[in-house]
Amino acid sequence: MSNLNLLLVVIFLLTIVNGLAQSYPETYCIRFDTDVKGASNPIIINITQKWAPLGANHLFDVINSQFYHVPSAFFRVVPKFVVQFGISGDPAQNKLWDKPIKD
Repeated sequence: MSNLNLLLVVIFLLTIVNGLAQSYPETYCIRFDTDVKGASNPIIINITQKWAPLGANHLFDVINSQFYHVPSAFFRVVPKFVVQFGISGDPAQNKLWDKPIKD
């Protein structure tokens, strides 16, 4: 195989691998509609991928898997500061996403 043919094969393979790689947004926003004691208040979370790339990418995958499309619990909400959540209302979904991510 000539050097030119080898180069073309390598470029082709790199193009395929690049197309298969998951692309994550640099920032994204999640909105949860809530109903707490009859009051409807949305929880809006702004995610910046570069602050915690593994966590942001994992959350993006979880959200897009429809993990939270069933009633779910929020354990603590401090406006404009922190939200603690993570368990789906669907036990089968919890089992699918039970593996920890790297810190």
